[in-house]
Amino acid sequence: MLNTKLLMTVSAVVLGLGGLAVSFAPDELLEFFDVAEREPLPSLLKIMGGLYLGFAIMNWTAKGNMIGGIYGRPVAIGNFLQFFVGAIVLAKLLVAGATGAAVIAALVVYAVFCVLFGWLVFGQGGACAVAGEER
Repeated sequence: MLNTKLLMTVSAVVLGLGGLAVSFAPDELLEFFDVAEREPLPSLLKIMGGLYLGFAIMNWTAKGNMIGGIYGRPVAIGNFLQFFVGAIVLAKLLVAGATGAAVIAALVVYAVFCVLFGWLVFGQGGACAVAGEER
């Protein structure tokens, strides 16, 4: 049985840190990835940071709830879709020739969360664990 409290806490921290970095240092991130700094990229990154922060706070506040069941299913589906799309985009970047430890690390993180939230949505048939307890 998957401990959803741990999953929600770790995903909230990862998304929160990513959201803060993208929101407050978009120019530095573009420079790190050697991307020409042109509008609207910094503004779009700030919006993306807001989305990450929104998911982070949603996951943090929902960490004590049953995730994946009738009432928590939308949270699990939203997380699954976000991490699934992110993993696909990052995998396409690697296939297209993008290299670097940051891209590979991001893909691994997205893929792990995608699998875990996918398991919640599709694999357990709605059965969930909150802090290790069965429903």
